[in-house]
Amino acid sequence: RMPFLPHVVMLRRSGPWCGRSGFDIASVAKGSLEKAMNQHKGSFGMNLIASARVAEVVSDREALRFSFAVEPHLANGLEQLHGGAYAALADVFTTAHLWGVRPDVSHVSMDFSIQYYRGAPLNARVICETRVAKFGGRVAFTHFKFLDADTSAIFCEGSH
Repeated sequence: RMPFLPHVVMLRRSGPWCGRSGFDIASVAKGSLEKAMNQHKGSFGMNLIASARVAEVVSDREALRFSFAVEPHLANGLEQLHGGAYAALADVFTTAHLWGVRPDVSHVSMDFSIQYYRGAPLNARVICETRVAKFGGRVAFTHFKFLDADTSAIFCEGSH
């Protein structure tokens, strides 16, 4: 049995879409984060996701949206979300999205690219939106972007 993920406090669907097998992808994404936390206890990415305190995971027909606030332990010296935190969170969130689509699959990263546009300041509400571009038998490609929850300004975006 996987432990409850206390920092994911709310999961909801904003559209009528469910995954290929008829399950709600946001609910499966929560299970995916729990699975990752259980399998990779103590790893950098899992410690980061636990400390990010994801407030909500929302799904629609094509995207998952993970929301969180920029707290001091995620910031750099300029009091903005650290670039490494963006990258690690993007890795974990896109993985959760893949597991939400196909819970039985395991994968390794083949490529990771990120473009930084502006820093997310302390206390900013941030949304990481993930999309699966292609999911074949052994290869998957995802896209992500981090947005200001209030203005929709893009902080960074990339592919994984």
